[in-house]
Amino acid sequence: MPLKAPASEPRSIVVIGGGVIGCSTAYFLTRHGLYNPKIHSVVILEASKIAGGSSGKAGGLLAKWATPKCLAPLSFKTHGELAKKHGGDKIWGHRSVYCADVALQAQDSNNEAAIANGVEAEHEASSPTKVPSDLDWLLPGSVKSYTEAGNPNNSGQVNPLAFTETLAQLAKEKGAEVIIGSATAINYRDKGSGISSVSYTQNGTSKTLNATDILLAAGPWTPKLFPTTNLGHPPRDHSVVVRPSRDLSPYILFSNISASENGSLSDLLSPEIYPRPGDKIHGFDTIYACGPDDYGVLLPDSTDAVAVDENRCNDVYTAVGSV
Repeated sequence: MPLKAPASEPRSIVVIGGGVIGCSTAYFLTRHGLYNPKIHSVVILEASKIAGGSSGKAGGLLAKWATPKCLAPLSFKTHGELAKKHGGDKIWGHRSVYCADVALQAQDSNNEAAIANGVEAEHEASSPTKVPSDLDWLLPGSVKSYTEAGNPNNSGQVNPLAFTETLAQLAKEKGAEVIIGSATAINYRDKGSGISSVSYTQNGTSKTLNATDILLAAGPWTPKLFPTTNLGHPPRDHSVVVRPSRDLSPYILFSNISASENGSLSDLLSPEIYPRPGDKIHGFDTIYACGPDDYGVLLPDSTDAVAVDENRCNDVYTAVGSV
């Protein structure tokens, strides 16, 4: 469908939320065929920092087979196009991966000699299904079953923090603006005939930002500005990022970890495990791992006020270290 001539009416577009949805929207708006930076403004209004919430702390899985089915294939394709266009393999760690559901058994410190020897044959001997030979970074004896869920043709990954920060920067290069301030209200014209502005606070000062169009991309904070939106009680998740002793093959694992044979390691979490290549955040390989949802705290005012439970982070670290 051919684009019409560029719109002549000025537009002031405010994107509330500097997560991956908000920054992606700003990126594509500033590259739209009708966008004219002389008369169109695009502002990302973010309460704390770009990708300060889950957008900067998630695993970063890309999968054609994910849900919703109507969007996942398009998302997977678009990620590939963006990486090719902007060097995403180097900047935000975009790459193809394998994904698997794995049943693992914790290995205690008495297995240190076997761990040091690192005999790959033990993986095959301990599992009823064949384990790929290049998945050689799990402890010997730990793999009990391996079921492939995705392959490099339909699965990939990014570092979501590096990805989101880069999209925000690319949007700014085309004329978008990032304002750090907490949105407090959406203001309407008389009789609700349209949007007029957004009120926000910045360093304790109340301010107003004129707007003709607003996109709400504030995640679980959206109902505070648009109360009719019901998102329920949002969870909190804990994760860790560690540096491995060597580079790891690209296998994302959805684990189910059972206790060690002698019972010295039990009641372990079953984290998702993501080996990551070097990117602009870390110039070396890392391992990201995250634990289960936690509903034990109320939603704070902004992402930088989310309380971190060190014990839960340690639980994730202990579980990963056991396999």
